[in-house]
Amino acid sequence: MQTRVAILLLLLVIMATGCLCGTAGTVCTINIADSSFDPVIQDPSTSMMAWIQQHYTRMLVYSPFFDSRLS
Repeated sequence: MQTRVAILLLLLVIMATGCLCGTAGTVCTINIADSSFDPVIQDPSTSMMAWIQQHYTRMLVYSPFFDSRLS
């Protein structure tokens, strides 16, 4: 549980920068959905899915595991 909270807090800090990708001089983060991201995507709430869709501009994911989670 502590790991899940730590991951979510880290993601919040990273995304709090207000990145506007495509704007000159703006640095955009790329989220990597490796095994450390599993707790977030195992059973996300509707609000968590909405938050991810609104705040993530890029994410490195791995097939075939993530294929069923693209929606």
